[in-house]
Amino acid sequence: MVLGGVTKLYTLAMILREFDRGALSPDTRAAHILPDSLLRGICSIGGKDYSNDITILQLLSHQSGITDYFAHPRQGALSLLKQVADRDRSWTLEQALELAKHYPGRFRPGFGNRVHYSDTNYQILGAILKTTTGLSLEQLLDIRIAGPLGLKRTKVFTMERSEKYYELAPITWKKDIVHSPEALASFRADGAIIADPADVLTFLRAFWSGRLFDESWVPKLWSHPRPLSSQISLGAGVMTYSLGRSKAPLVGHSGMTGAYAVVDPTRRLFAAGSLNTVGDFRRPLRYIAKTLAKIEV
Repeated sequence: MVLGGVTKLYTLAMILREFDRGALSPDTRAAHILPDSLLRGICSIGGKDYSNDITILQLLSHQSGITDYFAHPRQGALSLLKQVADRDRSWTLEQALELAKHYPGRFRPGFGNRVHYSDTNYQILGAILKTTTGLSLEQLLDIRIAGPLGLKRTKVFTMERSEKYYELAPITWKKDIVHSPEALASFRADGAIIADPADVLTFLRAFWSGRLFDESWVPKLWSHPRPLSSQISLGAGVMTYSLGRSKAPLVGHSGMTGAYAVVDPTRRLFAAGSLNTVGDFRRPLRYIAKTLAKIEV
């Protein structure tokens, strides 16, 4: 299945590994890792450029203020999301960032309690991983996650393995099947991983038990969630879905392809799958919350 936004959990795991080995820290500024030509203007407000202030933690937690390159159109133009739904196309990292630069920043990086969900953040994190490790995303996934966990069906989708696209469960958009291998390959660290549910469950269990990075990071990822909507909040690389005042929230991630990967931390229940329908990323979380509520442990 196409993991879409759930890919961000894997990117998070690889960033945490960089923290562990001292190559990065939550307060490291992206501008200290990547060239000025790549980031300049990525978060400009009122004529002032805040791009040099953006930290790794702000990218992970969607507090950078950077506009989402994929879902938000310029005035009078189609968003990249709607373009892809109509006709497949590819883009590079540089093109994704250039699209984001067409918009003003949503707020100053780290301002108050504000968050803006932005795929651009994870395009940047992918570039940071490549710079600090010297490895491609495919190599990192194999070395740090898929290899150690024995995940045979977890891969970064690339056009070099484009034939794999036709082995994936079809994804629909308004009842039509979406044919978008070029777009899928272009998402990279923000949404290009493919896997089967069994592999995702193995990854989730390893993630929450600290097998992929120092276990002390786990509670910090969702200790200070910031509200995105009435039920969904954003932590440091994870989403939380409220189950009511008396219950701990579900923690994990979902995506607009309908994929979800979550844990009920109170009952230690893990769930992964996909609705295989492009739409609001809240929908798969609502679905799995209702499903898990029916399970007695």
